[in-house]
This record gives sequence, structure tokens and C-alpha cells, in this order.
Amino acid sequence: MDQWAKFGDRWLWTNGDESRIAQLAKELVAREPAVILARATPVTTALRKETRTIPMVFVVVSDPVGDGLVDSMARPGSNVTGFTNAEASLGGKWLQLLKNLAPNTKRVAVVFGRATSPGGGNYYLRLIEGAAESFGVSVVAAPVQVLMTSSRRSPPSRSIRIPG
Repeated sequence: MDQWAKFGDRWLWTNGDESRIAQLAKELVAREPAVILARATPVTTALRKETRTIPMVFVVVSDPVGDGLVDSMARPGSNVTGFTNAEASLGGKWLQLLKNLAPNTKRVAVVFGRATSPGGGNYYLRLIEGAAESFGVSVVAAPVQVLMTSSRRSPPSRSIRIPG
């Protein structure tokens, strides 16, 4: 017998349609799995709303504390724990790298999606803004809105609109 045969798996995929996340979270929790692996903040948040008992491990979540998924990384305090994909202090490092590559840079646009970025974009933005003065640059926040469109004859397409 295959050593993995006793483990069942169930892959649920939204295919880029964020409106399906809550529905699929309900379906998955109803199956009462022994443990859940959740990828990304919107998925982990939806699953957290559905269960406080099934153990859950998240990946690719930038700000699990700020998003209310865990009390702290050292002591999650619930059925949810996991790994972050980037430390917030990297915001200043990204700005430093940009200045090293283009030393004459005076203004930097930070492009982010309010609906999908940690803290509505503030997680990284505030740290980049905090480091900007030391690098002699100004920061322009550039939130974007991702629009999903689809028809029966064509696959979903994505377009980005930058306000202003």
C-alpha cells in the first residue's frame, strides 16, 4: 500500500474568480478534513470564517497578524498557523535596491491592489514611506482596481485601471 494512500486530498481552485472563495471554503470545511493547507490571504480569511477547530496552515500570507489570522507569529493562538511570504521591513530594502539601480530617482510610485494587498496596501506602503526620506525620494501611492470580465465565448480577462 502506498504510504500516502491514507491521506485524501481535495484541490479547490477559483480560477481567478474571487467571488467563489467563500463558497469553496464552505464546501471544504463541510468535508471535515483533518487539516487544511490554505494559500493566500483571501483564501485563509474565508476558511478562518468557516472553522475555528480544523487545524489550518497558511502559505503566501503577507500580514497574518495585521489581517487578524493569528495573534502573533510566535504564538498564533488558534487553529491557524503558517508562513509569511515577505517581511514588512523589506519595503525599505526594495527602495534601497531601486535607488542603487537608478540613483537619480526622486519619486517612486507604489502600485498595489486595495482589495488584495495586506492592510489595503498600507502594510508595505507605510514602511516604504518611512524609508523614503532617508533615500531622498517622495512616494506616490498608486492603488489599482483589478476588473474581472468574462463571457461564455471567451476565458476571463483581467484589466487594471489606475485611478487619476
